[in-house]
Amino acid sequence: MNPRLPRPAIVIVAAMLFITGCGKPQQEKANAASQWQTVDHAEFTLKLPKDWEFTDLNSPDLDERLDEAKKNSQEVSKLSDSMNEVRRKNQFKLSAHQTTDIQEGFRENMNVIIQDATPEWKLDGLIGALKSSLSPMLADGESIQYKSVSLGGDTFGRLSYKLNVHDSDGAQRTVAYVSFSMIRGNKAVTLTFAGPGSRAEEVGKIADACLATFKLK
Repeated sequence: MNPRLPRPAIVIVAAMLFITGCGKPQQEKANAASQWQTVDHAEFTLKLPKDWEFTDLNSPDLDERLDEAKKNSQEVSKLSDSMNEVRRKNQFKLSAHQTTDIQEGFRENMNVIIQDATPEWKLDGLIGALKSSLSPMLADGESIQYKSVSLGGDTFGRLSYKLNVHDSDGAQRTVAYVSFSMIRGNKAVTLTFAGPGSRAEEVGKIADACLATFKLK
């Protein structure tokens, strides 16, 4: 594994834990999703379920979201330095979460991270670093599943896994994650998705459908 890649991996892990920390619902909306909406960001486009709300994380709102995540998750608090680096470098690009049909008091959610990549970055090295960073947090009896996904000439590494994370009061929660990572030129792109551990299959379906609509500008 390329020794220069753990920092990008930690950034991605911090981002995944960030959306976990923001997973507690504050308000539910009445209308169920029947269609998907298009998100047109300055750096990419993608589609999300109609009932999901999204935030451009280059906005000033991110500081408030980070503070919320640190309060809600012990793991996020431990990675606060990495979170601050992500904020400073504007590597968080988008965060989104469901607003209806919330299961187990946890909003299914996703985000997009784009990092500047140097020529020596390779996808297999990034995936290897991610696996090493995530393995200590795996839920009992769980393993990290990997497959390669081709989309529009790009190759994404797809990881799926369940992690044990903790609320600020120490209560443990099992969270299902799916992440897609790819490197194109000087950009390393990762999409992460999270939901209750019992809904791993559903989280995977939403993640796969969303990735199929993703286009980097």
